[in-house]
This record gives sequence, C-alpha cells and structure tokens, in this order.
Amino acid sequence: MPLTGQRDGKTFEVALVPGGLAHFFGGSISLSGIYSGTAISLNGQGNGFWANLNLVKGSAADYSNYVAGLNAQAQLTENMRMQQEQAREQQAAQQAAAQQEADAARDLESRITNDLTINATTSATVAARVQQLNLDVSKIRSVTAKMQDYLAKEAALGGYRSVQGAQISVAMNQANVELSNDMIGLQSHYSDIQQNGIPALLDKFKQHDVTCKGLNATSSTQASFTGPQPELSDCIEMEEATPELQQKVIQLDSAYQAVFSTWQTENAKQQAIIQQSEH
Repeated sequence: MPLTGQRDGKTFEVALVPGGLAHFFGGSISLSGIYSGTAISLNGQGNGFWANLNLVKGSAADYSNYVAGLNAQAQLTENMRMQQEQAREQQAAQQAAAQQEADAARDLESRITNDLTINATTSATVAARVQQLNLDVSKIRSVTAKMQDYLAKEAALGGYRSVQGAQISVAMNQANVELSNDMIGLQSHYSDIQQNGIPALLDKFKQHDVTCKGLNATSSTQASFTGPQPELSDCIEMEEATPELQQKVIQLDSAYQAVFSTWQTENAKQQAIIQQSEH
C-alpha cells in the first residue's frame, strides 16, 4: 500500500498515493491518526472522500482466522436468508392449500344446495306423474274393452265387409295405433326421466354421499367434523333426504313398468281383436 508521512510519538500523518487503497478514493488522500500498542487509527479526506481506517497488527494466521470468521458470518447470513425464503414458500403453500380447500367447500355446498332445492319439488312431481301413469293403465285396458265391444257390433252389422262393419274395423285399428304412439312417447319420456329426472338426481345424491363421507361430514361424525359448518349441515341434510328420494325413484319406476307391462298384455289382446274383425 504506497504511502508517505511522518510519525511523532503516537501521532501519524500519512498520505495515500496512487496505487493500492488510493484507487478506491480516486487518487491521493491525506490521513492522520494515533498509534496505540498494535493498532493504528487513521482518518482524513481527499478528492471528495472521507476515510476512516482502523489497522491492527497481526500474523498470517490472524488474517486467516479473520477471513474464516467473515466467511462463517456470511454463511450464517445466507442460511438465515434461505430459511426465511423457505418459510415464505411454506406460508404461501399453506395459504394456497387453505384457499383450495375453501373453494372446494363452497363448490360442494353450492352443488348440494342446488340438488336439495330440486329435490324439494320431487314429492309433488312424483305424485302427479304416478297418478297420470295409473290413468294410462286404465286407459289401455278401457281401449281393449271398447275394441271388444266394437268387435261384437261389427259382427252384428254383418262383419267387416259391410260398410258399417268396415268403419268399425278402421276405428279399432285407429285406437290401437293411437295407443302405440302414446306408448312410444311414454317410453321416450321414461328414458329422459332416467337421464335427467329423479333417478338422475338420486345418482347425484349418492355421489354427494361418497364425497361427504370422504370429508367425514356425516350425521354420525358431526361431533368430530373440523371443516366448514355449512358444508356439514348440507351433507347431513342431503343424507337425511336420500332414503325418501330412493323411495320416490322406486315408486315412479314401478308406475312406468306397470304401464309398459299392461300395454304388452293389452296390445296382444287388441291385435287378436283386430285379426278377428278382419275375418
């Protein structure tokens, strides 16, 4: 480190000249200070810079220890920085997981609430549909009875070869065709019910039930449930509504099957009547 100056007892006056530390200050800089034991303290200014230097006499081993201490402090600082970064990442992950759980809870609550609302009209819907299906059964049987009466009238009028008999034969065929068309429409309606109606609603309830059991949100586990209270309430309400909905599905399906079974039996009778009317 190039320098010039003089010492007066414990007092120093020196000047750093270009080269070494002087490069940090843009040129020469004058310093003054005191010497005490193995330490020199200097301060001064030049070229627009202030300098404060504390110099201590030491060996190569002292230097190595000092550098090792600085490295250890730097490593400690880096470790603390990494720990803080890991803590921030962990907090962000926990917040994201909590948000995801909250979103899932709101989604489940919304879906269950919607299906429960639809289910609220199920009883009236099923009652009206079953009543109509019972009427359909009666209608099919009544048409068969009416066709049997037509057959007797046709015979009394001279058979289907007579003008009036032929008209009666046409009427019987027409009644059978109309019933056939009704059954086609009813079968289509039944298929739609299976896909989008009450049985489909029951399937949703069953899916909710599996989800709620997976979340431990049931009537038997409500004491230990730790999730959102609305989610638990909806799951329990859905659980309680499922058995009644199951009964409604069975009742509705039985009513449809009764119509189809009746039609199969009565249509065979009607076809036989039509055959008789044409001979």
